[in-house]
Formats: sequence, structure tokens, C-alpha cells
Amino acid sequence: MRCLSCAEEIPGNCRYCPSCGKVLTPRQTPASPFSSPTLDQLPESASSPTPIPHARFVPGMLLADRYRIVTPIGKGGMGEVYRAEDLRLGQTVALKFLPDTASSNPAAWANMEREVRIARQISHPNVCRVFDIGETKDGPFISMEFIDGEDLASLLKRIGRLPMDKGLQVAHQICTGLAAAHELGVVHRDLKPANIMLDGRGRVRITDFGLAALAEELREDKILAGTPAYMAPEQMSGGQVTPRTDIYAVGLLMYELFGGKQALPYSTASDLLRRRAALPLRLSKVVKDLDPGVERIIIRCLQVDPGERPSSAMEVAAALPGGDPLRAAIAAGETPSPDTVAAAGEAVTMSAGASIALLAAILLGIATSAYLMRYASVLGFAQGGKPPEALAERAREVIARFGYNENAADSAWWLEANRDGLAGLPRGSPEGMHFVYRQSPRPMIPKDYFGLVDTNDPPADVPGMIEVVLDARGRLREFSAVPVSADNHGPPPDWAVALSQASVGSPQIAPPNALVVPPTAYETRQDWRASDAGRTVAITAAAYGGRLVYFRAAPAPLPATARGRARGFAGIMFVVAAIVCGIGGSFLARRNMRRGRGDRQGAFRVAAFIFLAEFLGWVLSAHFVPAASEEYGAFIGGCGESLYVAGFMWVLYMAIEPYVRRRWPWMLISWTRVLSGGLYDPRIGRDVLFGAAGGAAMAMIQNGVNALPAWFPVANILPAVPSPLVLRGPASMLAALCTHASLAVQWALATVSFLLVARVVARRDWLAALVSGVSLGMVVLAADNFAVAITAAMLCSVIVYWLLFRFGLLSVAVTLFFYFLLRRWPLSLDFSQWFAWRSVFSISVLLAVAVFGFVAVNAGRPIFAESALDD
Repeated sequence: MRCLSCAEEIPGNCRYCPSCGKVLTPRQTPASPFSSPTLDQLPESASSPTPIPHARFVPGMLLADRYRIVTPIGKGGMGEVYRAEDLRLGQTVALKFLPDTASSNPAAWANMEREVRIARQISHPNVCRVFDIGETKDGPFISMEFIDGEDLASLLKRIGRLPMDKGLQVAHQICTGLAAAHELGVVHRDLKPANIMLDGRGRVRITDFGLAALAEELREDKILAGTPAYMAPEQMSGGQVTPRTDIYAVGLLMYELFGGKQALPYSTASDLLRRRAALPLRLSKVVKDLDPGVERIIIRCLQVDPGERPSSAMEVAAALPGGDPLRAAIAAGETPSPDTVAAAGEAVTMSAGASIALLAAILLGIATSAYLMRYASVLGFAQGGKPPEALAERAREVIARFGYNENAADSAWWLEANRDGLAGLPRGSPEGMHFVYRQSPRPMIPKDYFGLVDTNDPPADVPGMIEVVLDARGRLREFSAVPVSADNHGPPPDWAVALSQASVGSPQIAPPNALVVPPTAYETRQDWRASDAGRTVAITAAAYGGRLVYFRAAPAPLPATARGRARGFAGIMFVVAAIVCGIGGSFLARRNMRRGRGDRQGAFRVAAFIFLAEFLGWVLSAHFVPAASEEYGAFIGGCGESLYVAGFMWVLYMAIEPYVRRRWPWMLISWTRVLSGGLYDPRIGRDVLFGAAGGAAMAMIQNGVNALPAWFPVANILPAVPSPLVLRGPASMLAALCTHASLAVQWALATVSFLLVARVVARRDWLAALVSGVSLGMVVLAADNFAVAITAAMLCSVIVYWLLFRFGLLSVAVTLFFYFLLRRWPLSLDFSQWFAWRSVFSISVLLAVAVFGFVAVNAGRPIFAESALDD
């Protein structure tokens, strides 16, 4: 029987190859449960190069018409290594050949090809570069980077252990090189001192990826492989091999680096297995001046349970004393991996007093926004309004008074801003909000993706469909019914009944209003004019078959103003931004995927969050009816819309994240930690607190703008309109919460996209922030008075980009979430208002986020020091 790695003959009762030290596969291992390998069958560094007494190739030989042998370097169980000159490129390289006994072994050839295929994927200064595979009459060979130095095994054998500063330097470089492999899904499986080279400048190179494999392949691979002295417990027992298996080997390496001896010495295989189940002797008992941080991370790496080890090599590097792998990667001009970013950053410390003050500022900002909303929101205009449930009952009463007693198969209601405009309405007018009630003799199936019944969706084309519009106090403002065919054409209805429902004083008959055309068939029509709160009200009524089919009481149209110009410009800017992000993002995402630079795991989690939030928003707000086929189509539409948004954000994230990670990696530290599942973290808590404070500040600015007309004679500023979803039922309110959480993430990524595009054009961070801030401000103009609107938008942009550069992407997402809830939800400190419980809910959500940030930033620390209590 021969070893598949080196093709050497294997003794009949041996589980390990005596030449290369590799663990045999189950198919090779002899079925002898009573044999136990001895020490000479478990070599320490079986594959480390040794001088070649009888080299196969002599200096001066020309191979493959390209490589001239300079000198033999060493020989081990995995093959022979020579120094050679690449005559075509004029460079010095190393050539690795299979042993003589394996040169004709197809399995050994395949193993060499696999090593090259995997190793060529990794390009990092701390990983030995593999160039290509060649072939001679003596067998295949690998051309690789020539490292003029010494392997770590021979170095430690000569000097014992490395000094603390040099050991930390070597350990950091091992971790960064290993992290580059893990980022591409490659598990080394044979990490040991003999496979760590140090060049003449002391720089580390990880070599020998002969046993490396992709993590996806190892999920089903039960083959044992590796050098026994450096194998993790799960590796020896045939368990699942993951990147944390390499982390165990890193712990063993660091133990030797700083201690000068093996962590788990052994004499027999059974002894090795027994010692794998326990931690080694504490390194502080071996080395007197050892830094406690080194010992702590080594102990974590050598945990028997893989789940208790560090999650990544960069987490190990970050835990080592004095290490900043993120800064080192930036200085080297590299793109740090997501794990590097998540593990980077200095420890965040915020005093208890500062965190309490910040939390108090957030609470004050929320309370101020709630106070301003009395003057800034359209709900503040409609003071003393009735709750939606009472208005729905009032709408059904109006329908009955007009003689429509037929049972309705379906109905829906919602609140919306006055469709005829808010300009010119006196403060406190109930006309600010309209209550819309629709009913139908057949189920109403909306066609839009969101599944919401609206005024025109589904169309009013079924006889017996009725729509009633009331103001906030329940006065009739509009009535429309699709007439049912009638044989009798009776006299007109009693117009006084309709006029009484509108509650307008002393209406006078007027000529027909040419600007108002009933949307349904009618036989008779009558128009009036009346006065209501100092405004002229135009009234139109129409009847068909003796029943009222149309009624409208609305103020006369006002002259055209500047209303809508700023918002129209903002809409154009939004469409342009969406097109640029979609087209440019697709190109960059494809490019990053081909180069292996994108954070696929992070992009998937962002897209999954967006999909879940959007889909839940649809489920909670859609209008469902008992029609299986129609509901299936609606379900497809809801899923399609959610998948589209999620897919768009996946593409955008894959497009921009690698560039942000390369240029501004500190922006992603807390963001990446959240995506990795770590929430209870002081840095995350700090960024959440500052984000909440920023969102409260932005809401105060914009709410203050909308409230200006209450105190100053400022034109073209209308009250803020809350999101229609939050004014519907409780389920729709939860849908609005999901939607706004999704929008916060989407707009946070869009903010970074604006910055990246501006950085390409401007070439300076400060100028890019200025250009992108102005562009973003033009997209989110929130008033029709352009001077006031642009000033407020620029102030908000300053807050957003200051938070982005100072605290990162997570703080911006939290800022936008706070801003949306403080701007688009009904807020009030007056608990007699019908929407008070909605206000309590939204404020409770914001308080929960703020309190989480406060608790996280003080994680593991008492809020009040004992000394302060004793004073």
C-alpha cells in the first residue's frame, strides 16, 4: 500500500505515512484497531526541507526550456525544492518536484494540480505566491516565489523562542496571511512551523497548500489530513474541518513562538489524542515576562470546542497586544477583509456621565420633535378630530342615509392629507385630513404591488361600489357611487339630506361648476355655493334613478403657487440617482465578484434583512380577500417587489462595500460587527447613541421648518404629512415600522454611494463630502419654499456626513431610522388626541433603540461607580 501524498510504501499496521507524516485516508488505513503508531511514525516536521545528498537535478540544468537550476534547497516527504532562474522573465523562482517514487503516480499529479489551483487564488504579501505548474520527463513541478530565508521550525530549533516584539510581529503576519486564505474560503489544514517561512527582512510567508481545500468541499469531506502534532481535535477525530481548525493550529504556533516549546508534546498517538482533550500548560508558567494578552488569546485558540475559538484569524490578530491589522492593511495599500474590519478599532470607552448626557439629549430631541409636530404636522391642523373607527361608522351612516342599504362584501378605509391641497387652510381646520371609506358588493382586489386599496385601485367599475370622504370631524366632503341600472327614473332625491351631511351654512344655488364633472352616470345635477370658516365652498350633487350618486363640497380652487416645484426637482434627482446606482452598481458588482473582493456574506445578510422587512411590510398592510387565485397573484406581486428591492440592494452593496472597505474601512467596523451577529458591543452602542442623537437633531430641524408658519409669515411651507400606513390599523402600523427600517438601510447605503461617486470626481474627501451632501440634500427637499428647504437640507446633510466619517455607516442607518419615525409618524404630547397610542408606540420603539445603545456602550461596567455612591 502506498501513500497518496508521497507514494511511499506504508507498513501494514500504520495509520500515518512514515515519510510525510500525513494521516491516511480511511480507504488507506489498515483495519487494525489494536495498533498504535510510535513516535518515529509521527514526525514533528516531516515535510520540512532537508539538505539533498543526491539531488535529482544539478546546477546548470535547463528544464522546460525556461528554468535553469541554480541549487537544491531541500527535500522532504512532499517532494524536492530547487532554486532556479526563470530565463523568460529574468526572475529567481523556486521549483517544487514530486519525490521520485511519486512522479508516475496519477494521484500525486492530481494533488499537485489541486495545490496550484487553490494557492493561485490567494494573493497576499504573507502568502507564498504560486505561479504555475510545469512538466518535464521526470514529472510535474510547481513554480513559486523564491523566499531567501528560513522556515520557522529551524529558526525556533536554533534560538528557542522569539523575543516578544518579534514574536508579535510574526504572529500578526501569520494571521493576516491566513485571513486572506479564509476570505476566499480556503482552509490550510497543515499549518505548522515548517510551513512558515521568514525572508531576509523577517517577513512571513505561509507555504505548502498541498493539503488545503475549500471550506465548501470540506463539509462533506471526512478524509483525515494534516501533521498530527498540529491537528485540531476535530481534525484528528474526523469531524467537520472549518477555518477555526486553522485557528487551533495558530494557537499551537504562537505557543511555540513565545514559549520555545510545543504546547502538547507527545510520545504516542494515544498520548496525543488524550492531551488534545485538555488545555496545555499555561504559557505564563513557562515564560516569566509574557504579556497576559498573548496568553489569553492562545488559550482561546486552543479550546477543544471550535465554537469557543475566535471566529477569524483577524480576531486573533486584533486581540494580540499592540496590533492594528486594519492600519497595517491600509498602509500596505491592500483591501482589508471584512473580518479584519470587524476585529479592528481601538477599544471604545465612554464615561457613564457622557453616556447619560447623550441619552438625555436623545430624549430631549424626541420630546422637542413631538412638541413641534403640533404645529408642523397636518394632524396638528386637524385638532379635535375623531378616531378612524368612529369615522368609519359615520361613513356607513352616510351611506345608509342616502338609501344604499345593500350589504357590502368588502370594505376598506384610510386617512390621507386633503387631496385638494393644504394651502390656505386656517390652522386647526378639520379639512387638513380626509378620511376615505370604500365598500363594494364584490371583493376589492388592488392591482399594485403593495396590495393597498386606494381611491382608484381597484377601479370603481362595479355597480354598487361606494366611496365616502369625510373631514377629521366627520363632515361629508365627497360621495361617489357606481349606479345600479334602474328601470324607473324617479324624481331627484331630497338635496337637503346631502347638504345636511356636509354641515355648511346657508348654501345658495349656483350655476354648474365647469371644473367639476361627476365620474359616474347621472340624470340630474345641482350646484351651490356656501361659506365655511371664511372660505367659499363649492358644492356639486348628482343623482341617477332617484338616488344620489355624487356629492362634493370643497373650497374653490386657489391661484397656482410655487407648490410642487422643489418636490418635482427632488423627484427628478431621485430618479437620476436610482438609474446611476442601478447601472453603475451592476457593473461594479460584477467586477468585484470576478475579482473575489466583494463581501458576499455581508451582502446576503443585508439583502435578507431588506427582503424580510419589505415582505413583512406587504403581509401586514395588504388587503386580503377570500379568493385563492387572486391572492396567489397578489402573493407573487408582494414577493416580487420585495425580491426586487433586496436584489437591488445586494447589487449596490457588492458594488460599493469593497471600495469603502479599502478607502474608509473605519466606517464599516460597527456595521460589520452587527452583520457578524455581535450586538452587545461598546462600539456598536456608541454608534447607535450618536446615530439616535443625529436623527433627533435632523427631525427637529425639518419639523421646525414645517412649524415656521405658526410663528412667522413664511410662504410656501405646508405641514408635514404622516405616512398613510401609520394612520391605518395596527397591522399597517407594524408594516410601516418594517418599511421604515428597510428604508433606513437603503438610504444609508445610498448616502455612501453618493460619497463614492463624488470622491471619484473630486479626488478629495472633504470636497467629496461637500458635493455628495449637496446632491443628497437636493433629493430630500422637504418644503416648497426653496430657500428655507435647501438650508434645512444642507444642515441635515452636514449631520449625516459628519456621522458617517466620525462614527460610520451604522450610525447613519440609525440616524435615518430615527428621522423617519420622528417625521412620518404621528407624534403628540397631548394624550387626548385619537392618535396618541400611535405616538406612544413610535416613541417606545425609539426609546428602546436608544436604551439599547446606552446599555451596550456601558457593557460589562457599572453605570454608577462605587466611589461616586460613597461621596
